Amino acid sequence: MEHILLAGIQLPPDSREHRHKIFIVDHPCCNVLFDMGMEHSIFDMDDEKLFNPALWKDNADISQRFSDTVNRLLASGKTTVFMQYQPDILQAMGDLAVEMQKKLGDVWVFIAFFHNDQDTVFMNNPMQGTDSQREKTLEEKAEWILTLGQFPFVKMVEIKSSKIIQPKMIQELFTEYAAVR
Repeated sequence: MEHILLAGIQLPPDSREHRHKIFIVDHPCCNVLFDMGMEHSIFDMDDEKLFNPALWKDNADISQRFSDTVNRLLASGKTTVFMQYQPDILQAMGDLAVEMQKKLGDVWVFIAFFHNDQDTVFMNNPMQGTDSQREKTLEEKAEWILTLGQFPFVKMVEIKSSKIIQPKMIQELFTEYAAVR
């Protein structure tokens, strides 16, 4: 494992159990709603100190936080992971995904949801906004697509703004994108 944040990760012992995971990368241009029945299968990577570089004390501190979070994730057995966007953490997770597949055969798929332009504008400006507000909203969306596009392992998926993510949809996305890896 080359990435500095991966140093403290304890890979689980090899077994026949499936530890495949799908990661939903959160960003401000999409509202993701999960079906209520999915709460038992979602691991929420919500440690603010992990995703806010201003709160990082030093490399050892962030490495420890990252290791603790990933080790909790691996121990949880949960298959869907909701994570905030932070470039260093996302890259470390992508690197770890490669290691998990190489060493254990586990497949980790990363998804970023987006809405079409009309839904994006409505989500951010539900009242009749000005043309400049709509244009700014669409520029922000384009910036996020470009930003996340820097991580080729993150797949972009368009969904309706009112779409509730169901387990079947997660399974279908996993199946579709796991085959592409």
